[in-house]
This record gives sequence, structure tokens and C-alpha cells, in this order.
Amino acid sequence: MCALSCLSSTIALADPPVRDDVRALSAYLRSHPSDVAALIERSELYRREGNPEGALADLRVAAALAPDEPRVHAQRAVVLHAMGRHEEALAELDAYVERAPGPGPELLALRARILVRMERLDDAVADYDAALALREEVELYLERGRLLEQLGRIEDAARGYDEGLRVTDAAVLRVESIELDLRIGRADRALVHVDEGLARAPARARWLLLRARALDALARQREARAARDEALTEIERRLVRRPTAALHVERGEALLALGRADDALAAATRARSLAPRLGDAIDLELRARRAIDGGAR
Repeated sequence: MCALSCLSSTIALADPPVRDDVRALSAYLRSHPSDVAALIERSELYRREGNPEGALADLRVAAALAPDEPRVHAQRAVVLHAMGRHEEALAELDAYVERAPGPGPELLALRARILVRMERLDDAVADYDAALALREEVELYLERGRLLEQLGRIEDAARGYDEGLRVTDAAVLRVESIELDLRIGRADRALVHVDEGLARAPARARWLLLRARALDALARQREARAARDEALTEIERRLVRRPTAALHVERGEALLALGRADDALAAATRARSLAPRLGDAIDLELRARRAIDGGAR
């Protein structure tokens, strides 16, 4: 039997289903039952498999073998958070900090998410700040920005998205910044960000629909309609090549904005036939039905 690192490399290269990973690691642990790192690794596999009790059982054994091992506390925090046991998860993270030089960005982000669930929102922002100081990650910028918006700290949220864009230039951050500007009535600033996104985007339809919303807010309706018409043409061309649920939703959004609610409903129905639980398709269907009902009255 090879060492744990060798086994892990083999698993990573083969990329089998999680249950196969569990079987391979369990076979290793039968001959190496005191390998704490292997127990921690299998606990993570159990968590991913949807077996949190199995994960905690491995961690209890690991804690008995190595009471001061900080990784045991870190992994217990991950599992407990997934189970919704947030106060216990936070206590485990605090125990980790006592035994380790300092939590990395992943655990700071986890602590922030736990604090959000516990409604300690200001403390969560502080942990997001600390995590971003260590690793400038798109998802962390998004989560912090949405939390700042929830707290009513709109300018801080806008600055945070801008900071993320300077570092990552991620399209998803640009879209989030645009959506915020549109919600708070800064359509001129939103339009600048849209045009920057359009200049980089290989697929333009989503950006054109955002541009139309900004133009509507600036009372430039003729240009807004032209942007939606252009978006619809592009989407329909792409649908011929690859008829996905997401593209049907995009098409429906363009149709709804152009006042074609019946066609938008048909697009939503088509999207749901391909992906019945797709949230964007469900939302589009509801809005299209409301528009049809409103028109009927």
C-alpha cells in the first residue's frame, strides 16, 4: 500500500465518484488506522457524499489520536456548518485559531458565512475583509458586497465591487455592480460598466439586455429597443446551434422586455421542459404570466 500522498494523487488523477474515493481510502485506513490525515480526508469525502455522521465519526477518532491537531477542528467546523449546527461550528473554528498560527482565507470565509447564518452581520463583514486581505477571490467579493447591501452600506458595497474589478476584472462582479447601480438610480454609471463589459464579451446578448435597462432608466427608449432587438437576434442565432435552457430564458427576457409576453411565456415553458427546476425559468414564467394577466385587464 502506498502512502497517503500517493493514494491521494492516484484518486485525483482518476477522478472517480466520491463513493469510489471513500472505498479506496477505507481500504488504506484498514491497514493504517492511526493515520490522522487520512481520517480527515475521508471525513471530507463523507461530507461530500451526504454522510455528515460518518464524517463526524472519523473526526472523533482523529481527535482522540491527535487532540491538538488544528485540522480536526477546521474540518469539524466545515461539517457542522453543513449540518446547520452553526454555533458548534463557530466554536470549532475558535478552537482551531487557538491551536494554529492563524486561519487562512478559506476558514475566514467559512466563519463569515457561519456568522451570517447567526445574523452577526457586522462581524461577518470583518471576516470577509480579513479573508480578502489574504486572497482576492471573486466569490468573496460577491458575498461581501451582497452582505454590505443587506446592511444598507450601499457605497461600501459599490466600492467593494470596484475593488474586485480592479483586481480580477470578473464579468460576474461587473454585472453585480451594474445591477446595484440600476437599483439605486445610477444608470449613467451602470451604462459605463455595461459598455466596458460589451467591449470584452464574446457573447453580447446579456450585456445588451443590461444596456437596454440602463438606457430605459435614462429615458433613451429608442436606443433601448434597438439593444433588445440586437440581443434577441444574437440569442436566436445561438439557439439554433445550442438550444439550452439558459438561452431560452435569455430569449424570454428579451421578448418580455419588448412587450411580447406570450412569446416570453412560451420561452419560459421551453426552458422548464429542459430544466424543470431552473430558478430563472420559473421566475420568467411568473413575470410573463403577470404581464399577460395585466394586459388582459
